[in-house]
Amino acid sequence: LLCSRLRSDQKTGLTSKQHAIHLEEFGPNELTPPAKQPWWVTLFSHMTGFFSLLLWLASIMSFIAFALDQSTNDNLILGAVLAVVVILTGLFSYYQDAKSEAIMDGFKNFLPEKCIVVRDGAEKEILAVNLVPGDLVKITNGSKIPADIRLVSSDSLKVNNSSLTGETEAQPRRVAPEKQGSQLLEARN
Repeated sequence: LLCSRLRSDQKTGLTSKQHAIHLEEFGPNELTPPAKQPWWVTLFSHMTGFFSLLLWLASIMSFIAFALDQSTNDNLILGAVLAVVVILTGLFSYYQDAKSEAIMDGFKNFLPEKCIVVRDGAEKEILAVNLVPGDLVKITNGSKIPADIRLVSSDSLKVNNSSLTGETEAQPRRVAPEKQGSQLLEARN
């Protein structure tokens, strides 16, 4: 069913002509980077979230209260502490976002540059960016998986998903299709 939908064959793969059509239709096999905001916009958004705005308002009100009654420094100290808390939590949130973004950028390095496909009935080494839906990808011991693939045959295949799931042991994969509605990262095929 999947092969017929993708106009592919389980033995001979795609033809060169079908590959060109699929490349035109689906585009190259590469991660599309999200639009990046300038660092200061991201930092500003962390400093002006809903809870942060409430704390800023409380800080400003404390400073106003101090300006009206300077007999005690309590309002001044409270206003300063609230402002420092907002700034520190904003900086910490920004740091966490920047770290997460760096990790996501690191996933680009996991994609292999080349892979082996069956095209026109013969095995060929191609750039992974030229992989399209319907290509038959040959995976061997130690191979990096170049794209989301569906297994059509395997001999006790196990994959290491530790970079995605944190699971330290290699997980077995099978050819049988998954049940409707199953989680993609939990899929066994």
